[in-house]
Amino acid sequence: MNLKGFFYIALTLFLFSFDRLTKFFAVKILSVRSCDFFFIHFTLVKNLGGAWGIFSGQTYFFIFVGSIFLLSCIILWFKSPNLRISLSFLIAGVSSNLLDRVLGSHQVIDFIDIHILPVFNLSDVYIDIGILLLIFYNLNNSKKQDRL
Repeated sequence: MNLKGFFYIALTLFLFSFDRLTKFFAVKILSVRSCDFFFIHFTLVKNLGGAWGIFSGQTYFFIFVGSIFLLSCIILWFKSPNLRISLSFLIAGVSSNLLDRVLGSHQVIDFIDIHILPVFNLSDVYIDIGILLLIFYNLNNSKKQDRL
């Protein structure tokens, strides 16, 4: 593996660790009181569902789908070096939320509330960035064989 490969592994580990750290502090601090920072309200929400709380209580479904998606991203990471930046974001986000579901009483820790969106966490942001980068790559890639 070359230096670029190690960079993407380090990026993935950094993103994952940073998300875990923010969730740790969210549970410790926001379980006592919520707080505001400019237009962002920080409040602790334990999400039993998917995005926006849909399919609440379907924990094993989300663990199964998340595991398959994570495994697919890891396989694709090795097969498509051009997609590694987007896959790094996806792997970090999905694995952290999956860890919440497996170890955290089947719930994902959400804590960022900007009032126009449902409460979310950094993993959700990472997943969104990863998907947007994949879309951008596919729209701008002229070679048909490299497209997803």
